[in-house]
Amino acid sequence: EGKGIFEAPRYILKNIPGVDNILEFSCNRMDSVCCGGGGGLKAYNYDLTLNIALKKIDEAIELGAKTIVSACPNCKAEMSDAVKAKKEELKKIDVKLKMKVMDVLDVVAKSL
Repeated sequence: EGKGIFEAPRYILKNIPGVDNILEFSCNRMDSVCCGGGGGLKAYNYDLTLNIALKKIDEAIELGAKTIVSACPNCKAEMSDAVKAKKEELKKIDVKLKMKVMDVLDVVAKSL
């Protein structure tokens, strides 16, 4: 649930020079959908976790996102795995995907 902290990471990102266009998944804040990494699901069913995360990657591609940013370490790990899998999938049809996954603090550190 993110402990109800939704606006602070967005405020931080909006105040970083060079971060111009913040996109949102259709389900966000209290309506957010898990990336599949929560609750130890990956240890129980890796394929299910990957499929859940891939749906989010597909939405990010549809939105035109180049970077997915989260404040959740599970999201960073799962979404990174899904981006890697999506890149491999698209590589087979000669399509290159430029997308990365970062933690909010990674974005802050990179801006310093």
